[in-house]
Amino acid sequence: MKQQELINRLRDELAKIILQIEGGTAAGLTDQNKIAENLVCGLMRELLGLPGLRNLNAVSRANYPAIDLADFDGKVAVQVTATPTLAKVKETVRKFLECDLDRSFSRLVVYVLTRKQGSYSQSALEKIAGDRLAFDCATDILDFRDLLARAVHVEPARLSAAVSVVEAYSRGIPIGLADQDFDPPQNDLEEVSLNLIQLFFPSKLYVADVLPEFLKRPEGLSGRKSARDILRHHGRTIGKTLPSDYCVHADKLITFHDLNDDRSPWSWAIDLGTVVELAPREFFAIDDAQERVFKTLLRYALQVKLYRQHVHWQFEEGLFAFMPINESDVTRQIAWKGLKHSERLVYERRLNRKDPSKTFYQKHFAFRADFYHLDQQWYVSLTPDWYFSFGPDFKPSRFAAEHISWLKRQENNAAVEKHFRFLVSWIREQDASDMFAQQAPGPTVTVGDSLSLTGLPALPDDEWLPVQTQEFDLETPDLFAASLERP
Repeated sequence: MKQQELINRLRDELAKIILQIEGGTAAGLTDQNKIAENLVCGLMRELLGLPGLRNLNAVSRANYPAIDLADFDGKVAVQVTATPTLAKVKETVRKFLECDLDRSFSRLVVYVLTRKQGSYSQSALEKIAGDRLAFDCATDILDFRDLLARAVHVEPARLSAAVSVVEAYSRGIPIGLADQDFDPPQNDLEEVSLNLIQLFFPSKLYVADVLPEFLKRPEGLSGRKSARDILRHHGRTIGKTLPSDYCVHADKLITFHDLNDDRSPWSWAIDLGTVVELAPREFFAIDDAQERVFKTLLRYALQVKLYRQHVHWQFEEGLFAFMPINESDVTRQIAWKGLKHSERLVYERRLNRKDPSKTFYQKHFAFRADFYHLDQQWYVSLTPDWYFSFGPDFKPSRFAAEHISWLKRQENNAAVEKHFRFLVSWIREQDASDMFAQQAPGPTVTVGDSLSLTGLPALPDDEWLPVQTQEFDLETPDLFAASLERP
């Protein structure tokens, strides 16, 4: 029976991994335990039905207090540990509550990488949890045996996905000799990083009919306008300001915000009796047209998220550009941690040399974002770019093409990859800030792990894509490839 074969494969692979972790823990080697967090994350997504679960320690500000994994939509947080003792569980619950994580998550799970104890004191944990957290030792302390028990009851597709997760992890652990040890490849191999990052969004989508009077084009409104533009115009006419994260398609308004709430910004424009709550898949999986609408909604949601951090959507150029925090700022630098602590210059105002009271041009680090639905997972691709502007409203500079052309001639793959790592790190920092914010920012998109491909032939950058010129252009210095390193 196919399902029984999958269960057996899952059991055998997990047994090998547990032995590896137990041996490493006994020897004081804990690096493998951190790597295993990704394994646990993947298995829980499939076997416990937590599709939004992601590894929080992938964020540059690693080691979240008390938790390692989180599903923000499901409101489930997970601590992954190789220590199965009651003291460890008590410490985790105590720290979880000290950090007020119960405001964001209604359930805390402690996953033991090896084997959990035969029993735990429920009363001891209830004294710590009080009425703030319902923590049940029987269901909230898990190990691999609990995952195997759940595997028996999941549908074949999810079981197969879980087997793929654990087998992929096993291939990354040096157990015995692989085929390559007997027949090594002739050429060096390398891991290739893709500019794709997992994208997560709210688990609920709301759709409602727009009232007919707000779909009519008002007199005097010139130019080509979409239904969304017309709705926004009506809102401005009656003094109603709408958030940007919504779409209008087929006379319906689509958003991640709860339209059942009569206090929502759209309540004046929709028929509240037509509000439908959907799982996003029920909308975007219907046809290509609705998938395109959903991608547009994702971009609007990202646009709102980034705007709060002074990163603005430039419609004419089709990219997001970093802006100064204050109008008077001459530069903007962002601290981040790649291989070491660095500061990235993301905005600079170049002053006129003859008259410093005037601005020559403004230079912005920027990026393009595109959305893809691949193998049941959504991804956003981030493509680093630049934006040159003039004036207080940051209009595109007519000299931008010349400046950008020079910049791109100076960059090779290593430089572009560093730009990408900075973007991923920075966006994850925003996710982390939202998570611990006193006031939730509302439904938004968040990112997970970036993707890479292994076992590909190595291509030396300095041979096939060298930097074309090393001259230093005083008018167009390469601001974004340079970092101000500090210990």
